[in-house]
Amino acid sequence: MTLSSIALVSTNYDYNQPVPNEITNQVLPLSRRRRAGSGLLMSGDAQTGVLYLINTHLRTATAVLQDALLNGIDTGRASGLAHVGVNGIKFYQSDLYFTNTAKGVYGKVRLDTSTGLSTGKPALLEDYGTYLDDLSFDHKGNQYILEPLNGILFRKAGDTTARPQTTLFASLYGTNSNAFGRGASDKCILYSTFVGSPSGVARINAGTPRLCNKI
Repeated sequence: MTLSSIALVSTNYDYNQPVPNEITNQVLPLSRRRRAGSGLLMSGDAQTGVLYLINTHLRTATAVLQDALLNGIDTGRASGLAHVGVNGIKFYQSDLYFTNTAKGVYGKVRLDTSTGLSTGKPALLEDYGTYLDDLSFDHKGNQYILEPLNGILFRKAGDTTARPQTTLFASLYGTNSNAFGRGASDKCILYSTFVGSPSGVARINAGTPRLCNKI
């Protein structure tokens, strides 16, 4: 097993935290509040299906969850993107939502955001049967799931039967990462990078600024 080095940088320190992995992908804080989950990050190993809890204060990385819904396809039979399992990860309320690129599935797992430990098993929300990448939530809880071969999928908040309610929000071939703006003027703007020819960043209006500014 190889070692990847995650560089953790702040105004107070700069150091490398080794995390055993094959394909470490995405890092996000457990909570944006200073007290709950302060200093805790979550990262996923896309190949082995392991979620790692990174403590920036103790400088430790601990495997907290491994599941078949999170890993890639058997590396002995697979090639290319088939190795990439858990890819996009985002917290919404008390759940960690995730996409699995190789298996084309979308799911969630309940986590304690103060400890990073799971309080249940990962649940399958939908098997899309195609490559998936990153995802984002808007202020209402609607989900924007990236399907690189077609574009950005829209999944309505609270919908547990994803396929009948999933629509193509925007055609964008090669889309691979997205996030909503954080300023007062762009909280309803979804920014999405895309690769290919051409490549760049798309700016997509996803709502009414008057409503989004209430986030």
